[in-house]
Amino acid sequence: QKVMQTIAWEEHPDGEVITGFGFNRSMKNMELLQARCACQGKANAVFTYGTLMRDMPAAPLMDDALWGGHAILKGYAMYDLDLYPGIRQADGEAVQGEIWFVDDATLDALDDYEGEGSLYTRRRVSISTGFGSLAANVYVYNGMPEGEIIRDRWHANPDSYVWYAAYGSNMNAERFKCYLAGGCCQENGNYYPGCSDPSLWTDTYFTEAEGVVYFGNHSPSWDAGVAFYLPTKGQSAVVRLYRIKRSQLHDVMQQEGASDAWYGKMLCLGIAENGESIITLTSAIEHERNAPAPEYIACIRQALITDGGMSEEQADGYLEKCMKG
Repeated sequence: QKVMQTIAWEEHPDGEVITGFGFNRSMKNMELLQARCACQGKANAVFTYGTLMRDMPAAPLMDDALWGGHAILKGYAMYDLDLYPGIRQADGEAVQGEIWFVDDATLDALDDYEGEGSLYTRRRVSISTGFGSLAANVYVYNGMPEGEIIRDRWHANPDSYVWYAAYGSNMNAERFKCYLAGGCCQENGNYYPGCSDPSLWTDTYFTEAEGVVYFGNHSPSWDAGVAFYLPTKGQSAVVRLYRIKRSQLHDVMQQEGASDAWYGKMLCLGIAENGESIITLTSAIEHERNAPAPEYIACIRQALITDGGMSEEQADGYLEKCMKG
């Protein structure tokens, strides 16, 4: 039986925003893990996001480290620097990586490898895993990186799985099937080519994310406004999670419109306990509000009632809230 969970955006005491997702999100879980590692002489938590991650070129430097799980760092953006990535502070962005616990000697070796003080600066930041949050060391790039922001994991395996968080018409399973397997959408009459891998999701369920869904822009497919997500604190948005391959998520983005004005921004909402990322697609621009078409609303409403377990009154109330933005 599926249990409804909440993807929560929290404020860490030091003021940095962190986020997490999991079936048993407790600070004590990470505190206990950190204490156990400290007892083995490895008290330094390090957040890795590039060549130091597992199966990456510099992974042997972590041979003596203890694994802490997958994690995300909010408030930073990752850039491709050719042979390795670099991160810089950036509002509204997130970096996906791993947590390791190392001893002082390994931390010194990592400082040498990263060029601490010249190429990179080691900082203490707040990160979150599927089991809770903790403070960790991270290496921040000292230069001014150019190029596009990498919003996925560094050199991620396209066949690995992620949880795609749908909040608009893709909450309707029949509608979302068109993006995966290809076909004509009954609600708007448009044909979608589907993904290079047309297989359907392996699991799906409804939950909530802290944020807001609003209707804006003007979609030629619906001749009206469509749904977008904003990670606004203190608000609650209904999402439907689909477990699909990472390559499929990228194909869905292309079909949705991979631009800043449409759904070209990946937003990592958190990390599941099994290490799989929870990712949604939204616009990099906050649009002026624009009412959706009746067919679009009906598509979402049907999903909320039929699959999401809402009553008609609950679904209508939620959609009215989204209409207000």
